[in-house]
Amino acid sequence: MTWFLNRCERRRASICLLASGALPEPERREVENHLAACPGCRKYYDEIKRVALPLANWEKNFDHIEPDQTLRARWAKAIQAAGEPKPNPPFSPRPAFSARWRDTLYSLRWHLAGMSAVWLVVALLNVEPSPASANIMSRQKDSPSPRQLLMALRENRRQLLELIEPPATEPAPPPRAPLPPPRSELRSATVMA
Repeated sequence: MTWFLNRCERRRASICLLASGALPEPERREVENHLAACPGCRKYYDEIKRVALPLANWEKNFDHIEPDQTLRARWAKAIQAAGEPKPNPPFSPRPAFSARWRDTLYSLRWHLAGMSAVWLVVALLNVEPSPASANIMSRQKDSPSPRQLLMALRENRRQLLELIEPPATEPAPPPRAPLPPPRSELRSATVMA
């Protein structure tokens, strides 16, 4: 918003172009009218003009300076070298791999390590038993099934718990106090007597 309200800031580029003499004619009149009305911009214009005037005349100031032959030959050689295609060095896989590693693989190193771990786990889970272990399994056909082993384990656990913590016998409930007979019985007994 301040940029919109501050007209002088918007005209700084035009003032610089006017000071160097590169501002087109239609804009020039508008900027000159503003300079006549604004002392701050007039001061800025004078400062830029002091810097731009020597730069505009630099060709006249340095006409007498000519480069010597060695400098010209060096420039010509540099220009020719820049235009020629550079010869490719002999291919070596080691620098190519290290450059590829730095550019792509190094940034993904943790992702690749995680994927390697997953593949290792998958490979271990899919390993078939060797023939030697299959022979051992065939010899153990007489052994109990896993269900029977589990039942035996549960029975052993129950027996151990009984030995460690014998079952607590509940004490006999206390005897109940005799209740008095209902009143209807009392009346009938007194009436009969």
